Amino acid sequence: EQRLIKDETNRQKFVLLLDRDVTRNSSIKSLQKIIWETSLSNEVRFTMYNTILQSDVKLITKNYIEPFADLLQIVNGMDFPKGKEVELEKLIAKSIRTKRNNSDVISKDLMLMLKIKSISTQGLIAGDELLFHHFLQDESFKTLSEVWEAVNLLQMTCFNDMCQEKYDSKIIANKGVMANYLLRNDDFKDEFNESCLNFNTWWNILERVNHELFMWIMDIIVVYNAQCFKNDPVKEEMFKDRDWDYYKSKKVTINYKILLSFVLN
Repeated sequence: EQRLIKDETNRQKFVLLLDRDVTRNSSIKSLQKIIWETSLSNEVRFTMYNTILQSDVKLITKNYIEPFADLLQIVNGMDFPKGKEVELEKLIAKSIRTKRNNSDVISKDLMLMLKIKSISTQGLIAGDELLFHHFLQDESFKTLSEVWEAVNLLQMTCFNDMCQEKYDSKIIANKGVMANYLLRNDDFKDEFNESCLNFNTWWNILERVNHELFMWIMDIIVVYNAQCFKNDPVKEEMFKDRDWDYYKSKKVTINYKILLSFVLN
């Protein structure tokens, strides 16, 4: 009962933080404390993700995420390659269907979302199948378009190429935290290499967690990629005709450390 009361209190705090501007430094600090106690509620999750990763301006969604409706129209109008569809079925089986004792319910729209992502400019990347699988199940996202925007937003910010590079280099650094922990004795000596410890194995770990825990982990990662847009707002004119790499260099946090901390735990 105390747990339920605590969760309800924290969920009310989430709403208050959004109301008073969650991108203030003080709000971010409060959020980073509360999120370890309670996951975001379905009512605030989508708004919270958008606000703390790209501010209310939502310039990433406007300028850098391909519109869902356009890609959906292309997929619906094309003869999707059978060989590619078989590859996607194998991906679903490998990452989802055969994990957790076949207990996960798989959305009928998962294949569609993976088809759409596969024909997008970015194409399919590590983690897409799990993010789409869980976000399609979650009541936080009301439409397929919201699921599309949320998955792409997280991939372009929390899990982008710069984060992957940092993660891959730091996780096997000889003098890093991981080495200090894993090389205390010989138990993990043979696994301490880039084949066993890399960004893809991060997603392998997440294949084995249930839906509620997966969403809570995403909440924590998003919150730890929050930026103080209150002090440094996104100004649309600054990014007019600028590409994604330029925007990313100015307005995206690279927080690989929160991913490493989950691997340690």
